[in-house]
Amino acid sequence: QKPPVFHYENEQENETTDYSDLDIQVDIDDIMNILVQADKHVLLDVQEKWPVIRNYMTQLKVAKYANMLSVGKPVAACSQAIVIAYEFMPDVNAVNYYKNYRALESLLEEVFGKKYRFVAMQMDQWLELRKHFIVLMRQHKLPQPGPIVLKHIDSHNLDDTSQLNEAQKFALETFGKEIVEFTDDDE
Repeated sequence: QKPPVFHYENEQENETTDYSDLDIQVDIDDIMNILVQADKHVLLDVQEKWPVIRNYMTQLKVAKYANMLSVGKPVAACSQAIVIAYEFMPDVNAVNYYKNYRALESLLEEVFGKKYRFVAMQMDQWLELRKHFIVLMRQHKLPQPGPIVLKHIDSHNLDDTSQLNEAQKFALETFGKEIVEFTDDDE
């Protein structure tokens, strides 16, 4: 005999984003700008602390984001930004997806004690870009360093409050965006 199956009227299916379908275009110039400013000491410091991210996988609120970051490898870093390489494209897309940015940024700030911008790329692409960077460096044709810009993130308004309900808006007005954090309970 089969067990009874209950259906609820307002039952919502668990929405998960399939990051393999996302077509997130990261501007190579943004990554090149990070590389021009890269500092080996900063990278070594980031790589040394990177395993700490795994400790956050036990905390329910940030486990998803800790997992996203922990499977990557920091391959370049400057004082303001980190380039993270991943083996598989869905992992790259998940980290570069603008809706995940604030939560990932906040986790990195918790781990490192400072705010870093970050961008993900596939390991194969990283190795090619690194070769290209070395060629440009030898030819003295590297671009001039500039402010860290990530067009795939900065083109979205991460502070948009139009989708918030009244209680969420009230919480933001009362306590400020530095203290208030909203999570998706359906994940």
